[in-house]
Amino acid sequence: MQHPSFSAAREELILGFCAGIDVTGRAVWVDLATMPHMLVAGTTGSGKTVFLRSLILTLLLNRSPSSLKLRLSSSKPMDFRVFAQTPQAADRSMAKDAQEAKLLADELVKEMERRYGILEDALCDNLAEYNKENPSRAEPYIVAVFDEYAEMASSFTEKHDRDAFDSAISRLAQKARAAGIHLVLCMQRPDANALKGAIKANVLHRFALKLPQNHDSRIILDEAGAETLLGQGDLLYKDANSRLYRLQVPLLENSTLKNCLQQASRQSEN
Repeated sequence: MQHPSFSAAREELILGFCAGIDVTGRAVWVDLATMPHMLVAGTTGSGKTVFLRSLILTLLLNRSPSSLKLRLSSSKPMDFRVFAQTPQAADRSMAKDAQEAKLLADELVKEMERRYGILEDALCDNLAEYNKENPSRAEPYIVAVFDEYAEMASSFTEKHDRDAFDSAISRLAQKARAAGIHLVLCMQRPDANALKGAIKANVLHRFALKLPQNHDSRIILDEAGAETLLGQGDLLYKDANSRLYRLQVPLLENSTLKNCLQQASRQSEN
C-alpha cells in the first residue's frame, strides 16, 4: 500500500489490483474492468485465499460504496466473512451453497438486463460512458466473487438447476462487461466440466497458483507449469494475449486486513 504504484493505480485504473511482484521486483497491476472477468485456481496452501483477499481489499480501498458493489459466494464463508459487513457488500448476504449461488447468478443476470435497458435509452455503449454522461445517476460497478465455483457447480442435486446455473454464469461471462458487472471465478482444482463453452471462452485472464498435476495446469492455463509452483503465493498469470507472468502474491495478514477495512469504513462514513 505504501508503494508508489498503489496511488497511481487508484487514479488510472477503474478496478485495479496488484496481481503480484514479478522477478525484477516490479508491481504488476491489472484492471478487472477491462479483463472483464478472471479465473483463479489453487490448491490448499497455494495462497489462493490470500490472493483473493488482497484483490477484494484493494478494490474496497480504491472504490467507495456508491461506485462499487461486492457480491460474494463461497461454500467456505469463513474465508470471506470479514468482507460481508463492509458498506460495499452489506446490502446482500453471502451465498453459501449451490442454490444460493444460483439465486445470486440469476439476480446478476436480471441486473445486467436492467442496465442494458438504461444504456440503450441513453444511447451509451457501456457503463463507463453512461456514468460519465450522467454523474447524478451513475450506477456502481459490481464485482461478483464465486469461490469454490467448481464445487458449487457439481453439488446441484437436480440437473436442470445445474444447467440453469451454468447458463446464468455463461450469459454473464458473455454480456456483463458493458453493464459493469465483473466475475471472479475461483476453484481449488480446475474442473473441465465446470469451465465449458462460453465460460472458458470469455474468461481469458487466468491466475494459477500451485496445482496438484500437469492436467490441472492445462485446464486453467492451456499449458503445463502450475504444478511446479512453490506454493504460498507463487503464481502464474496468463493474460488475454496469452502472455505468461511469474508473480509473487503480496502477503496479507489477517490483522492488516482488519485494520485496512476499519480505515476504509471510516473513510466511507466521512
